[in-house]
Amino acid sequence: RIVKVNAQPYDARIFINGIDQGSNNSVVEIKKDASVTVEVRKVGFYTKSKTYHNRSGMDIPPIDDFISLSDRAMFVKTFPQYCSDIFCLI
Repeated sequence: RIVKVNAQPYDARIFINGIDQGSNNSVVEIKKDASVTVEVRKVGFYTKSKTYHNRSGMDIPPIDDFISLSDRAMFVKTFPQYCSDIFCLI
């Protein structure tokens, strides 16, 4: 089974079973009785992942799939560490 995965934003990285496949789109081959996990990652966004199965009794994977990263992620680190979250005198 073959699934063509398209990712958005265009420069998001596509990983198949943990291996970087590049950005924007990738072709995923799912062998009989196997599963494949696809992750789409980009700095500043939460990672999304999907697992496709090619096994009897499981949902049939789509021919084309679109994974869009829309939830932004922001991480804040204060410096120096002893500053409060609201105020720090330097």
